[in-house]
Amino acid sequence: MGDERSHRVDDALSTLIARLVPQNPDEDDATADERHEHNFDLAKNIIEGYSRALITLRMRTSFR
Repeated sequence: MGDERSHRVDDALSTLIARLVPQNPDEDDATADERHEHNFDLAKNIIEGYSRALITLRMRTSFR
């Protein structure tokens, strides 16, 4: 179940990036794919970092 959810989140994030990041008509497919992958990794790291921070915050406040 977790893998399915993770796959759906990755697909949604990839779709969001494809819609938000403008395409460059002068780029070849390999360069466009590399740029998309870079943006995907960046967004994923931001989301995962926020999630870790939120979990840490919840753990700290639950012990009070």
